[in-house]
Amino acid sequence: GFGSGSFEPSDTTFDLVARTYHPTPRFDECATCPHVFRVHRFHWTDAGFERTEEQVVPSPYTTFVQFATGMALSDFDMAEQLSTDAYVVEEARRLEIGATKGLWRAAPATDETAHQLIFLRGKAEAYRVSFEQRGENWLISGIMQTSMAIE
Repeated sequence: GFGSGSFEPSDTTFDLVARTYHPTPRFDECATCPHVFRVHRFHWTDAGFERTEEQVVPSPYTTFVQFATGMALSDFDMAEQLSTDAYVVEEARRLEIGATKGLWRAAPATDETAHQLIFLRGKAEAYRVSFEQRGENWLISGIMQTSMAIE
């Protein structure tokens, strides 16, 4: 993937910690756009670096990507786990969030840690998605169609 890495002290040696992303299916992501980041931690041993951790970094963007993927796969249980209640999934079904109508992309100048994000799909659709943070995770609390005009 793409990303960065750094060394962090650990006991008597160092760990290599990388923060990376890969292109996301069904999403158009520019270099400065939000991404689904993963943290990989490698610990130095006699045999070389060994992976000790790999996890997805929680963010509103990551939650929407997983939610839209669940909707596209008709995995409504997965989508509901990423939302505050079943109403969000029902609204997403009504809005055909899972339909293949073009690539998704975050609106320009999107702050990937905001509580509301605008997502564009294709050339004519825009959705305002609201999020609530629960612990380290983010859940979708609302989704509604909006204008393509960027404020």
